[in-house]
Amino acid sequence: MLRYLLVLSFVLWTGTPSFGDEPPRGQEVLTNASIWVAGQESDNIVRFDLSSGESTVIARLSNGSRPRALAANGTGQVFVGLLGNQKNVVKLVPSRPQFPSSPLVAVDVTPTISRFGPGSMAFDRNGILHIAGNSERRVLRYNVETGAALEPLLTGRQVNILGLAIHDESVFVAEYFQKIVMRIDTAASPVHSAMLLHDEELLNRPYGMTFGHSDNLFVSSLLDDRVVEVNPQTGEVVGVFMDVKTIGARGVNDLNYSRELGHYFLTSGDTVYEIAGNGSLIARFTSPALSSAWSTLVFVSPPASTAPAAAPVSELPIVPAPDASPAITPLPVIPMPVNESIILPDEEDEPVEAERTGPQAQRRAFDAKISLQLIRKMSGRPDVSQTQ
Repeated sequence: MLRYLLVLSFVLWTGTPSFGDEPPRGQEVLTNASIWVAGQESDNIVRFDLSSGESTVIARLSNGSRPRALAANGTGQVFVGLLGNQKNVVKLVPSRPQFPSSPLVAVDVTPTISRFGPGSMAFDRNGILHIAGNSERRVLRYNVETGAALEPLLTGRQVNILGLAIHDESVFVAEYFQKIVMRIDTAASPVHSAMLLHDEELLNRPYGMTFGHSDNLFVSSLLDDRVVEVNPQTGEVVGVFMDVKTIGARGVNDLNYSRELGHYFLTSGDTVYEIAGNGSLIARFTSPALSSAWSTLVFVSPPASTAPAAAPVSELPIVPAPDASPAITPLPVIPMPVNESIILPDEEDEPVEAERTGPQAQRRAFDAKISLQLIRKMSGRPDVSQTQ
């Protein structure tokens, strides 16, 4: 099943996003650098230009999709985990691959995942997508090239899994309600899982996890204001990396580290914060189009699923996406006024029974009968309804 997405390309906010004491990142890496952010309550994916702070709606999903998780594979294809509607994972692709400027569509990658939708997602070095299964209580794995579902990873515990990060041959998962982080060693035979953190007082609904500048595991919590640094081998808590209250945030939705830039990107409320390796603030990113910022992707160069230029609304083609999508040539974003944006529905609703048999339908039938009588009278033909 396809859910259509209209690509909306328009500048929403422009400013100088650098704040704090840390110097901005070097301009030589910012020519094409951007952040993609999932807007859970705004049902969209928003792109921020790292050099100018301009924001662009890359894709607007159907109402109630509630995108939460983002992941990109080695070829730059972007995958989105949905908390609402189908509660599954979709891939963003052009509706007509031969025309890279055609609107993006969301193509289903997985069936529904748990009662609440998927948690965090990440690709391993072999290009296999790993998904925190939430209330399914396991790590789901998919070959996104073939669509095949692979054998899931089990933790040996019947608890909800939302946070997920991958480092070398190990998969790290956060058990949401139990304040637990576990490590799954996929290179072991059989696959082995072990508890890394248990009932840690510094964790309160752990979700965001990433490997940072020190090659340690950094964990954030939805109901806590701290980011904790953990030794991924021993489980020792190295310390509190930062208290987000110092940058004006409360709670952390998600956490991501960019090795190319050497910076962290964390989300809280409707804002994306760029953080240096010493925990100091570099920049804030906000947009009127972004509500409830969650997962982020950082691209130093444009990804394959880049936003095509916006065409006039009357020229936007709507066609089903094919099964396979070749590489997409990135095109520049062209500004388009906000008031020209539209949202395409998932599909047309079938007429309800009252529309076929109700008073309006009866009125249409009566009007049609009178029109037929007038035509017959003018043509000199007898009125069959009167002679019978």
